[in-house]
Amino acid sequence: MYKLLVSLFFLHSCMLFVNADGKEEDEDVEESSTMKEYSNLREEMYSLFGAQQGQALLALQILDLVREIRSVHDSVKRLENRMDALSDGSQDDRISGMERTLTDLRSDLEYELDRIDDKVDDVVTQIGRADDKFDDVVTLLSRKDDKIDGIVTRLSHKDEKVDAIVTKLSRLDGKIDVMRSEVRLISQYKLTWQNSTWDDTYHADFVVDGVYTLSGDFGGINPGQHPGRGMTAKNNMVIIDLGGIFSVHTVKLWNRIENNQSYALGVLIYVEDELIGSIVDEQRLYNVRAPNIMYGRKVYVKQSLAKNMNFIEIQVFGTGPYTPDELESFL
Repeated sequence: MYKLLVSLFFLHSCMLFVNADGKEEDEDVEESSTMKEYSNLREEMYSLFGAQQGQALLALQILDLVREIRSVHDSVKRLENRMDALSDGSQDDRISGMERTLTDLRSDLEYELDRIDDKVDDVVTQIGRADDKFDDVVTLLSRKDDKIDGIVTRLSHKDEKVDAIVTKLSRLDGKIDVMRSEVRLISQYKLTWQNSTWDDTYHADFVVDGVYTLSGDFGGINPGQHPGRGMTAKNNMVIIDLGGIFSVHTVKLWNRIENNQSYALGVLIYVEDELIGSIVDEQRLYNVRAPNIMYGRKVYVKQSLAKNMNFIEIQVFGTGPYTPDELESFL
């Protein structure tokens, strides 16, 4: 680049010397040639820094260089004017003036070149810093990529764990479906209610406590329910709330052992409002099987006659529970 600048100014000096010897050239042609050289020089300088385009700081440095070159060009024009002023003197004066002009031109060129050299050093330094920053950015991005890869790996592991959990849940759902489809005891420890209780002792909860032995100790180790409305009261009733919608298969009623087994006569068994059976004889155990598939939440044991009931255990067997949507699909 420095050689181009020196060539430019040497070209101007030679042109001035030729004019001093009397060789006439068209002033417009000379100026056009100079501007063409300047334009070529500017384009070549642009090409030197073209690789760093896109960086605002470097672009500003390049603009400073262009301004410096324009300043040099203005100096050359001023020197031309001075040479023109000397052309009216004698040949020796012109040569002496040209030597002084060339000396001044050389000094100006050296000064301007030193300044441009400093500018170029600054640009190179800025380019180095920009490269360092770019390297730092690349390093940070690579670290971010590593972290992202680590997160993706962990997420893939979590996806695998989620898939494993989903698989286990599907298997569990299958087991639950199998369990729900199995006919089993569904009334033990469920909520109960009866419309009266004898001596505030023989509560309905005793019929779902899981205790039904051959002992005749009705008020002790083998307790049962007993209404307290008197021997002539009608509609004594026990209700078992299953806690969900079940398909009732069988209801087992364990009668009192030591006496009063006839209290079971006349008892009606309902699933919700559907009658599934009744008791017409004296036994220790009654198995009342639903005549068809019966869905419901509550089982009613109702005495239709004017007498008491004395059951030590009532067991409901069935399948479920089922959701309302499942029940709707069944029906």
